[in-house]
Amino acid sequence: RAHYAVAFLKAALDHPFPLPGEAFTVRCESTGNVQYKMDAYRLVRPDDDLTPFASVRFDTLFRLLSLNSILLVFSAVLCERRVVFAAESVQDLTRCVHAVMAALYPLQWQHVFVPVLPPSLLSYVCAPMPFVVGIHASLWDELLEMPKEDVVLVRLDKDEVFSNEGLILPLPSAGERLGKRLRSEVVRSSGRDTQHVLDDFIAFHVALLG
Repeated sequence: RAHYAVAFLKAALDHPFPLPGEAFTVRCESTGNVQYKMDAYRLVRPDDDLTPFASVRFDTLFRLLSLNSILLVFSAVLCERRVVFAAESVQDLTRCVHAVMAALYPLQWQHVFVPVLPPSLLSYVCAPMPFVVGIHASLWDELLEMPKEDVVLVRLDKDEVFSNEGLILPLPSAGERLGKRLRSEVVRSSGRDTQHVLDDFIAFHVALLG
């Protein structure tokens, strides 16, 4: 698999850099038993006029977490806390973690960010600096037994957010308006309209920072 990944990356990097919106195909020799078979992958460079998070999906986050939980997690990230997400599905995990990061736009997370932390590196959740990491739910019990301090734990599959008292600060008054906007977004599109959800969070940042 490592050899296949290297071959794929080499084939992609050997291709001329595409123009905005342009697609190209990368071909690699298949790892299957079929001799001389080539796998083909179609890659597309996003248009430059799209937001940096145009490909982010919020619908999974809105499906797994209640609005109150989403606002708690958002506040924790704004306060630069240590946050660990856990889910049974790696796809759901990565979508939710990236959605939370996108909600910070135009701000940017400046600390450790690992969407899927390997089991061998689970001890990193005991680190003293801010971080946002995701883990598979099978590591949850082991995580709870680790000597961590002031870590916000988010169990996506069960809509649960755990933290020490006072660790997550309530959002300011602008947060109430954000909650109302997001609630209407849930009713309207269940979070599927990425740009509308991003606009709601951007409006919050504008009201907060001026």
